[in-house]
Amino acid sequence: MIRSAAIIVPPLRDFYFTRHRFSTLGADIVATLLERAGIRATVLNFPLMNVKGAHIDLPTGLAYLKPFIIEGETGRLSFFTGYRRFGPDNDTCARMVTALLPDLCFFSLFAFCYAEDALSLAARFKRSLPGLPLVIGGAGASANPDYFLRGGAFDFVLPGEAEACLPRFLEAVRQPIPDFRGVPGLLRARAHGDSPETHRRASLNVAAADEMLLPLVKTAESARTMTFATSLARGCPKRCDFCSSSLLFGKKLRTVPLKALGELLNGRSDELVRSGKRIVVNIEDDNLLGDEPLFKDVISLFRKHLPGVEFVAENGLDYTQLTPELCTWLIDSGMRKFNLSLASTSPAILRNRGRGLDLECYEKVLALLAGRNIPSVTYVICGFGEDRADTVADSLRYLADKPTLIGLSPFYPVPGLPGFSDPAMFDALPALLCCGSSMYPWNGSLSTATMVTAFRLARLINLEKSPARSDPEREIIGRTRKESRLFTLVKERSGKAAIREVPEMDGELIRKTVKRE
Repeated sequence: MIRSAAIIVPPLRDFYFTRHRFSTLGADIVATLLERAGIRATVLNFPLMNVKGAHIDLPTGLAYLKPFIIEGETGRLSFFTGYRRFGPDNDTCARMVTALLPDLCFFSLFAFCYAEDALSLAARFKRSLPGLPLVIGGAGASANPDYFLRGGAFDFVLPGEAEACLPRFLEAVRQPIPDFRGVPGLLRARAHGDSPETHRRASLNVAAADEMLLPLVKTAESARTMTFATSLARGCPKRCDFCSSSLLFGKKLRTVPLKALGELLNGRSDELVRSGKRIVVNIEDDNLLGDEPLFKDVISLFRKHLPGVEFVAENGLDYTQLTPELCTWLIDSGMRKFNLSLASTSPAILRNRGRGLDLECYEKVLALLAGRNIPSVTYVICGFGEDRADTVADSLRYLADKPTLIGLSPFYPVPGLPGFSDPAMFDALPALLCCGSSMYPWNGSLSTATMVTAFRLARLINLEKSPARSDPEREIIGRTRKESRLFTLVKERSGKAAIREVPEMDGELIRKTVKRE
């Protein structure tokens, strides 16, 4: 008899952690489906139990980053200063789960790069809870499902969207003699009647639009503000070959019924309004503007139930779909920041990647936002196969003159992307190399040193755009422009910050960026 289940969001290791982006919408959906099936669900979101993180040694697989980490570095020009574990240690996690006495345990893994953390925790659970069935799902597991069976700790892998497979899995596992043949995409360990296959990829396993659940998860709260995350649509018809959205969610855009949002807000709006706090909703969709009429209806419905609500779209907006009229409407409706995805300023690179480039359209969007004093961040990717110092410098120089901050994202693959379709290539490398902060030279086009240099240059340009700069910061900007070298602030034993040159940087990229060659 299955009466209760634990839903685990595993601790993770990284250089940084952004709480308001850590929405764990999938875990919320799993909890809802379990409750609907009459199973008591308890969510243990371990990273949120230690958002500052505990310092740990740099993993062996990231030893190549040691030359770029400066002890004592501080300030807005810093690179990453230390590796951390976000969440309790595995023994503590095991004790917390043991205290719940669950009949099932679900792991929700949102990114493949944290696979080793999930596998390590699952192995620890098996030692103290050997009879507890462990199930893993989420985007991270769906990208390379067989990877999680070969470790021997997980009993089941449920790839794809939870609404499409979890209800049938629960029906099967609750039978006197479980029959899993009707569960789409399910992978089972040998003990459950299957055997791990080598390098097996899951077929697309998505829910119909009328099956999709609408999560609304509180991600942060302060004395004055509550921030929520939600997702209204899945799937993307675009063909950008560096994005895994269509791999996991398909190329057809599916949106949740507007009625579902109305019912959700009916049940929660009174409480939120009474709180008197500023309400911010982050819409995490991959293709937010794919259905503009529905999107406008959604924004209007939020505003009807939550007067004064504000919006952000941290996962990015497609600037080519932002007309002046739509931008104006969004700002008037409470959109307080625009995250824009440019990827590159090279037409050739984007053409090869299945992505378009329309700088005239982009500049019109920026001009309108600047005229309304609305902040924006423009994201570019560093490390495409065709990238060179010239192409990266071109993007940085172009954005340096625009009224926007730069978000520089080092390229990283997800199993299944073009050029990375063979899961075997991920067996010999640590999964954490698939994290953007690892700055691993996946395509061999740029070295780690070049990517770190680009990261630091983006921070330098952002600092130049800041209206408030300290005397040391102004000195660093002047020296960098004059000498074509990068500098930073380092805390000395006295507690004061001194200017130091950054070692191991790509001098060519610095010169091409700061000298405007």
